[in-house]
Amino acid sequence: MRLFVALLPPDAAAAEVALAAREARALPGADALRWNEPAGWHVTLAFYGETDAALLPALGERLAAVARAHAPFTLRLAGGGSFGDRALWAGVAGDTGALAALTALAAATDEAGRATGTPGGRHHDAYRPHLTLAGGGPGTSMVPFVTALTPFTGSPWPADRIVLLSSDEEHRYTARGTWPLTP
Repeated sequence: MRLFVALLPPDAAAAEVALAAREARALPGADALRWNEPAGWHVTLAFYGETDAALLPALGERLAAVARAHAPFTLRLAGGGSFGDRALWAGVAGDTGALAALTALAAATDEAGRATGTPGGRHHDAYRPHLTLAGGGPGTSMVPFVTALTPFTGSPWPADRIVLLSSDEEHRYTARGTWPLTP
């Protein structure tokens, strides 16, 4: 199964992003993008890839330990950006301490996956927290969509739990475990 661990923004934060994205979705060319459904919006911490289900118990134990070692922090969704012509995203913002806590949590969840034997892994020196709104394709200019999202600033929300998710080919997500961060 294809696994990753993420933070899920609360419904109110997702609704704010949806409202901001409405303007971008009305722009010429927006129908060429593959827009993600708000129900699946998340901030990926670590991507594990295709993982044997037999690893789930050990991975769950390691993720529980990660959650116990990290305190909650406050984030907000703000602005927008893109990864070239491949993806349009809303940014993740917070004070310096929150962003450092987010990066440390991402690195710890990545390490939990590697220590368990998952095939994924990412280099967290370049970790760029984001919430993917839409996918593009070769030659798609994301500039007008990023420009439409630039002024967006969402309300603060507590990042207080990590969720292990599996995904299928249709980008439907199933929670495989949830662990609260320990204050």
